[in-house]
Amino acid sequence: MNLSGKKSSEHTIHIKLNQLNSNEMDLQKLRDWFDSEEGIKHITDIKNKNKVEARQLERLYESGCFEKLTEKAIEKYNSSEYRDRWYNRGIAPPEDLLFFLFDYAKKYGRECSEEEWIKHGNAFSSGLFFCNGYYFNMMNGQGNAIIVTKCSI
Repeated sequence: MNLSGKKSSEHTIHIKLNQLNSNEMDLQKLRDWFDSEEGIKHITDIKNKNKVEARQLERLYESGCFEKLTEKAIEKYNSSEYRDRWYNRGIAPPEDLLFFLFDYAKKYGRECSEEEWIKHGNAFSSGLFFCNGYYFNMMNGQGNAIIVTKCSI
């Protein structure tokens, strides 16, 4: 500190250099982990999961059961019985199938127009796709949620 009680720029530079060195060490640790047996296994597992999901998306597309599956998912996840079973245990209900269907809409549907964003999106929306008569809105806040809206013509 200098005589005025303020930190000198030399002191600030020293702190920033220490932070930089710390960040470089953290980055090196991360690189080392990715090169380790555990890191390679982790990356391989992620790639395998992505391949499985890609095959599942293709199978759903080929089956022509998208609408039927979407309706069943909406009915299940919106039912009081399903939601209460989780909330009574203090857990937010998992909705994994909606995330899968969002990925389907992202792959086989289309991105929504600005007008559709205004109508179906909100401040928390990070992705909005339309597929086979349904809007899929991914929202991010304290968690993630997918809102599916059936298009009314």
